[in-house]
Amino acid sequence: MLDDTPGYTEANDPADQFTLHSIMDLGRHLEFDVVGRTVSALPGPPIPRYQQFDARVAWATGKVEFAVIGQNLAAASHREFGFELIPRSVSGRVAVRW
Repeated sequence: MLDDTPGYTEANDPADQFTLHSIMDLGRHLEFDVVGRTVSALPGPPIPRYQQFDARVAWATGKVEFAVIGQNLAAASHREFGFELIPRSVSGRVAVRW
């Protein structure tokens, strides 16, 4: 595959990244998960250091799970790569397993 970028993404890695993930079973079919992360600044294009966290609350019984998921909850939006803003989001999920 041919790289059609002029090399602007090469060596554009954060110096530091740290992630902490917690998965908890709270009993009565209730689960709570949280993921926190911090990423140091990127050189080019310049993107500042950011911290974010995601959370999930789920109730599962038998083969059905209902969940509420929040992503990028620490700020309304942030940049990770390039110039596109990554927004905060909250969603619901219903999963059926068989």
